[in-house]
Amino acid sequence: MVHDTWARRCTNYKFILKIPPNLVVKNNQVYYNDIDVGIQSENILDPGIFNDTYRKLTDKVYKTLVYLVEKDNNYDWYLKADDDTYIFVDNLRKFLNDKNSSEPVTYGFDLNRIVEKGYHSGGAGYIMSKEALTRIGTRLSKNYKSCPNRGFEDVDVAACFRLVKVYPQSSRDYLGKERFHPLPIRNHYYGWFPKWFIKFSAQAPAKGLKCCSDESISFHYMKPSDLYRLDALVERYEKIKSKCNQELRFIDIAHELLG
Repeated sequence: MVHDTWARRCTNYKFILKIPPNLVVKNNQVYYNDIDVGIQSENILDPGIFNDTYRKLTDKVYKTLVYLVEKDNNYDWYLKADDDTYIFVDNLRKFLNDKNSSEPVTYGFDLNRIVEKGYHSGGAGYIMSKEALTRIGTRLSKNYKSCPNRGFEDVDVAACFRLVKVYPQSSRDYLGKERFHPLPIRNHYYGWFPKWFIKFSAQAPAKGLKCCSDESISFHYMKPSDLYRLDALVERYEKIKSKCNQELRFIDIAHELLG
């Protein structure tokens, strides 16, 4: 789903997973149970994890960061996102356009507990600069056990970032609206917030059209059908923009998915 939708707009991308026996590579193409899944082998990375479970997610991310800093560190910015998250890549590029990748910074949805200066929601996705990647990847490469590994990936990664003096920066727009979203669009729009979300959010959550920036970058917990619907909407507006310079707004997204 990600491969068929937003990932194709990225400069590069990799699916991080423990490769099962029935996933094989033939002529640089990936096959699952002898079915061509349409992904090239260069877009698949097994970082060497023993069990691909939620409790091993910190290991999965840490090993990927080591791989990136040692073998694939030619990019200015790196995004970590879940496979049920939709990323508006054009909005991401626009957001990063005036940012400095030489600074040790990260961006995402801010949660204000547990870690010094808080941490970013892993589900909403988070961005790290090249300098941030270099610092954390180098530390893990030299001493893998020097960073926390309690099985809560977003908290652990943030704590490791603090050890190398990498700090989160705000990603809200000029109106104070959030660009990254840990919940589905429906929850943000109608204000269906779980208790943890209200308690941990760095900024009091808003609902309705105030919930989400017109320059939103991510939404989490997206159903497969909604990933495709969102991507089709993005494609329609890409064509409209080329003719009349009309931008995709959050109200358009809400109308498409919520009716």
